[in-house]
Amino acid sequence: MIVSWTKQQQDAIDARDTSLIVSAAAGSGKTAVLTERLVQLIADSSSGVRADRIVVVTFTNDAAAELKNRLDSKLRLLINEKPDDRHLLKQQILLQSAKISTINSFCFDLIRDNIPDNGITSGFSVLDDTDNKVLKVKAMDELINYYSENEYDKISFMYDRFCIKDEKRLIDVIERADSFLASVPFRDKWLKRAADMYSSDFKDSAYYAGLFDSVINDLEEAQQIADDNIGMISRIFPDMSDEKAVKSYAQAEEDYDKISSLLAIFQSRRFNDNAEAEQYSTFSDLVRVGKAVHDKALREIYKKKRDIIKKKAVKAMESMISVESDYRESGEVTVILAEMLKKFEEFVWEKKCEKNALSFDDGERIALELLADEDSSGNIIQSEIARKISEYYDIIMIDEYQDSNNKQDIIFKLISKNYKTNQAGEALYGDNVFLVGDAKQSIYRFRLANPKNFINTLHNSVPYMKDSKNKNQAITLNMNFRSSPQIIDFVNYVFSQIMSEKCGDIDYTADEMLYFGAQQFTAGNQDDRVTEIAFINEDPDEKEEEQETTAVINHEAVYTASRIAELLSEGAPVTDKNGEVRPCRPSDFCILVRKNAYINIYADELNRVGIPAKGNEETGYLKSREIAVLIDLLRIISNPLQDIPMAAVMTSPMYMFSISDVAIIKSLDNKKPLFPIIRGFADGEYPEYTDMFLRERCMDFLDSLDRFRLDSVTMTIGELIGEIYDTTDFISVMQLYNDGDQKRANLRALIQYAQNFENSAAFDGSGGLNGFLRHIDRVIENGDYAQGKVSSAAGDYVSVQTFHRSKGLEYPFVFIAETSTKFRSESNTVVCSADGRIGYILYDPVLYRKYKTFQHIMLTSEEEADTRSEEMRLLYVGLTRARQKLFINLKCGEKALKRVNSIIESIILHNGNVNEAVNGAKSFSDWLWTSIINHPDFKNIAERIGLDVTNISFSGDVSVQKQFTAAYAKNVCMEEAVEESVEESEPDDALIDRMNDIISFHYDRTLSETPAKLSVTQITKKLKEKDEFFDFRLKRPRFKSKDTGKLTGAERGTAIHTFFQYCDFERAISDVSGEIEEVVKKGYISRAEADSVDKENVSAFFKGELYARIKEAISYTREKKFMVAVSDLEIEDESLEKLKHSDGMIKGIIDLMFEEKDGIVIVDYKSDRGITLNQLKERYSMQLKLYKAAVELTTGKKVKEALLYSFELKKYIMIVI
Repeated sequence: MIVSWTKQQQDAIDARDTSLIVSAAAGSGKTAVLTERLVQLIADSSSGVRADRIVVVTFTNDAAAELKNRLDSKLRLLINEKPDDRHLLKQQILLQSAKISTINSFCFDLIRDNIPDNGITSGFSVLDDTDNKVLKVKAMDELINYYSENEYDKISFMYDRFCIKDEKRLIDVIERADSFLASVPFRDKWLKRAADMYSSDFKDSAYYAGLFDSVINDLEEAQQIADDNIGMISRIFPDMSDEKAVKSYAQAEEDYDKISSLLAIFQSRRFNDNAEAEQYSTFSDLVRVGKAVHDKALREIYKKKRDIIKKKAVKAMESMISVESDYRESGEVTVILAEMLKKFEEFVWEKKCEKNALSFDDGERIALELLADEDSSGNIIQSEIARKISEYYDIIMIDEYQDSNNKQDIIFKLISKNYKTNQAGEALYGDNVFLVGDAKQSIYRFRLANPKNFINTLHNSVPYMKDSKNKNQAITLNMNFRSSPQIIDFVNYVFSQIMSEKCGDIDYTADEMLYFGAQQFTAGNQDDRVTEIAFINEDPDEKEEEQETTAVINHEAVYTASRIAELLSEGAPVTDKNGEVRPCRPSDFCILVRKNAYINIYADELNRVGIPAKGNEETGYLKSREIAVLIDLLRIISNPLQDIPMAAVMTSPMYMFSISDVAIIKSLDNKKPLFPIIRGFADGEYPEYTDMFLRERCMDFLDSLDRFRLDSVTMTIGELIGEIYDTTDFISVMQLYNDGDQKRANLRALIQYAQNFENSAAFDGSGGLNGFLRHIDRVIENGDYAQGKVSSAAGDYVSVQTFHRSKGLEYPFVFIAETSTKFRSESNTVVCSADGRIGYILYDPVLYRKYKTFQHIMLTSEEEADTRSEEMRLLYVGLTRARQKLFINLKCGEKALKRVNSIIESIILHNGNVNEAVNGAKSFSDWLWTSIINHPDFKNIAERIGLDVTNISFSGDVSVQKQFTAAYAKNVCMEEAVEESVEESEPDDALIDRMNDIISFHYDRTLSETPAKLSVTQITKKLKEKDEFFDFRLKRPRFKSKDTGKLTGAERGTAIHTFFQYCDFERAISDVSGEIEEVVKKGYISRAEADSVDKENVSAFFKGELYARIKEAISYTREKKFMVAVSDLEIEDESLEKLKHSDGMIKGIIDLMFEEKDGIVIVDYKSDRGITLNQLKERYSMQLKLYKAAVELTTGKKVKEALLYSFELKKYIMIVI
């Protein structure tokens, strides 16, 4: 297929002999451009680029794998066209050795190839973030003990400056400073600079200059406002000769002179004295105007502006109080802190050497040490290793460059060809790099990403020209091939008003705007794609903590779910990328929220109204139900005398004892732990209790526990966990839950976490099951592991996720919800900056008070500005996820409207300039309201939601009339409440009788003895046995026996079913043995199970008539799970009547179903031996009838056939349904 590239894309692909930075906006096809450029360079024999001499750095392993696959596929296509091209054949072989990886993988490979003599060997393991944190906690304990024993004066000094009750605040300071240092290229140099900045006299320090610059900037703003106020007097008073007008004008001039004089003091870089402080902090009372003719609204604005002037004047003088003592105290603290941080790093490194393990931060730090040297002036230059690497590699490509941190940026520069520095000694890129990214989408500051690396490189490059000799050029890709023109217009409208260099780190000019390129959206109803803003009569949730966001009814979630339900019921049209139009389905919708706490609220509400929805929880791994059960099982394997873990495991889905069962067992002997009681009960020591069914279950439980305890001695922890999965089928049980895929991924991930622990513990002797459990306890105290990764292959459900998780994804319909969620604002005890400045919240042990130093106030202000900029970029990412239509929710309850009024007031006070409102925003909604306020429709919206804007005049651009439409949730547009007379109600006799009936009702216990859920297999088995009583009490199946080494018939049947569930049909056709091995490798079946799969039977299936039909079908689904109410099934059977009149549920898993033009065909695999097709038909007819009824109920489609396929007979038979 021939791709039509834009001119900018073609330039990015074709540019040669220059380094290129590509600013690629959302949806601009950057990955396609990067791939095409690489392919053309590799395929062109005259380019001089060898496929094994390219470095391509991505920021995720998945992205690296995808890029490598794309390159390989494109090369294969070229080779198919030119099969005799030896250059292409050679490049394809060399491509397998190309460095296409994450930056971490690149650094670790570099270290292994050039291992330094620092205590780590080339076989080092890699610590994940959680394990690294646990290791640092141990090192912190050693640090505190070391200073308490050997440097008591120093730690005592630090205690006095930070601690109130214990050492927690001091530990917090050290940990936060250490965390910050992870982003610093040269840790020791930063610590030296931080201490040196306090070595000079205060007036000669950078802190002194920064303090005055900040105050001067504030006073210049106050001076501008004072000047505006002078001009306002003539607008307030129509008659300037009036006495009140004259006095007011004189007062405005006096205010201006006062602020100007105060500004002059600080511009001369000196402190004000007491007399000046008294003079300039006192302002005369506002002139009383009495009955003089004047504009009241304008005078109110004048008054508020004057208040701003006074506040800024007072703030300027208060900011100078105690600054010299702050400087002195902070200097003493910084010297000792720098020393403690170095000692802390020594303890941490010692522990890493013991484990022969490195963290991701270590990888970057050591790689930088290998690549960087210093010249005599202290400038960073290439080491010999860096020079060799830069000469070896032909091309260096960095994807998502905006997400690089400061260390990574210097690493990239040092390995570039012809590396150079500018006049200030700062590192610059050489001439063989290709950088792709978008500063507007840099949202990983919490991972230490610094978008200024991208912005600075962009500014140091010139616009691309084909014949230019400049070796650093830039290209902008701003044609958006993802979104409808209505979304693009709305995004441009919003960010052209709010995004700037001051807030967002980049000016949203014409170069940064999006331009329409998705031609599939040129047809159809354009109005259906206009952004919809819903105004919801609800106030923001003011609880700040994630776990506290638990409103009883979230009206916004209710509204959002109802709106999605409405669109689904209407069959709202969706335009796919190929231009085809179809009705929408749940997977077309995505809801974005700012906090994890809202994910389940929205997912639960959608599920409540019958819309399938899933939330991507990002936290809570070790507390998740499935992992908590496994950890508790490991605890009782290690020590079975622990009652709480024992009871938790017994009542879990793994063993399914009831609470009553455990209570009965415990009541046999209240003085003993559970374990010996269970053992005694199983051995017959309690003859007074005769429940043989419970005794048998206890025996099964003890058998499995004893086997696991024995296995724990001979197996590694990872092997033990795997054995637990294999013998209990716990993974399959957990997979039946709504979030079964996530639970399965979590359980698989536990094996990897255990293996990681064993790899590092092997070096320091802290391994074994007990060591792992102690390690887990430390992890729980200090953090958590990441959730297991689930394939995005998905199903048909609404996705609810955070803005961060949505990066790189796209959906036809995107709802931006909970926009009033406040930005995080933490007042950390220590704040650091990249240039070596550091500020503290110190404690005064004499006055018993904490206080913020002026350095802390300055740096916190900068930190908040950076955080706000990232939040703006996060909003940009969220809005650009939509392909067809955006839906935005805005709360407009009483408190929310007060916030809107404050935004309006800010804009008025600054003469229509929105910068102050933008820079003071506390949530996404503040920015969205700022944009709406300037819209021509705002007055209509204000009227509908109850905002009084009668005296406000905004000049909105009429050309933006169609940027969005307004929707109003129920009760939003409420007229003023009218009191209604309340009449005393008469008793409702019918209701009273009904309540009495309910109270006196006696249950028919027959149904209470019937299980709430039964599988189809259980029902058909009971029907087949023709039990008169129809007893549904089910025994727990025995575990797979290890004594004989052979599989039972049921286990062999499970093995072949599992193989057909997970195998790749296409690969299995040509290589059955190879595909069986692949399924074993992925962990779906064991070796014993694989050996039991008859390859001849498998091959016969794929060669048969049935598979030919499956292959030609419209679609097919394997392992289709369902759970339905028996009463909803349209099936007549006397034996089911008892269940049909209950609330009982039937669950089942259909082996395979496929759809043909005239209906659905159900296939059920059978592995029964020594049985004819007619016997199978007689045995399983009811099962297939139940399947048919369930499929027709859940899909709404007709089931035309039901087939039983016998692997033993290699044939199938049709069941009459």
